Amino acid sequence: MNILAHIKASEKGVSIMEIVATVCLIGILLKVAIPSFSAITQAQNKRAGRESFETFLKRAQATAIKNGARVILTSRNGGTFYTFGVDYTPYNSPVNPDSTTLRLNLPKNITVTTSARVVFDSRGKLIDSAGLPTSSLITMTSTGSTFTTGTLYSTGALIYN
Repeated sequence: MNILAHIKASEKGVSIMEIVATVCLIGILLKVAIPSFSAITQAQNKRAGRESFETFLKRAQATAIKNGARVILTSRNGGTFYTFGVDYTPYNSPVNPDSTTLRLNLPKNITVTTSARVVFDSRGKLIDSAGLPTSSLITMTSTGSTFTTGTLYSTGALIYN
């Protein structure tokens, strides 16, 4: 019996060509999958930021009604997180909360800006510093690019454009 024939017949393993082909296929799959995963993550962050801010506004409005006092939202760190606090009677002038009640941390790279300071009166209505009904433009951005805008009306309803 030929020794070389015996060695080749009993050899079990993979060739260098099989390894190269497998590595190439994995590389192609990763090249396709990574941008898709990144886009999915970014879309999830946008949705989470929008929903978190809406819930935060509703909670601030409900807190104003429950406590019979003004609730003031304050933007921090360039709009990456917000706090709201209650201003009990007698009201502070200028408008400032007596205490901070809740903090909202927005998802990574999401910022929210408002065109006017958000203050809910004791009836849950959006008011300006003089106590008159007002509205505020809300702009949401992700990594510096606007992804949605809306208007917060005096009733507290946030309607997206």
